[in-house]
Amino acid sequence: MFDLIRWSNSFNSDYWAALNPVQTTHTNKGSEIIISAPGVDPEKVEIILEDGLLSISFNNPHGKKFGYSEVFKKAWSVSKEVTEKDLTAKYDSGILTIFVANREKPKQRIKIKVA
Repeated sequence: MFDLIRWSNSFNSDYWAALNPVQTTHTNKGSEIIISAPGVDPEKVEIILEDGLLSISFNNPHGKKFGYSEVFKKAWSVSKEVTEKDLTAKYDSGILTIFVANREKPKQRIKIKVA
């Protein structure tokens, strides 16, 4: 059986991070964005929520070394009802994790008139 973990660990971790920097997962509670960001200063990560768009950017110190951009920029569409209170972010051991709690506008039922 193919062992993806052992195979991925055989690579230089910086190289692996440059190849596979973003993973997203979705559950009933919300969405989680996991970004491989070794060597990034968490104080310089910019997370902006504006008009239903969540943007994340930072300088990528390993980008140029592997032929990628030195600046990481990516944006995701989120519900316009999502606010800063619905977001959490943490940085641990080179991994940036952002959680976006689900928040949907209450659905309005429309009555149908019967003639």
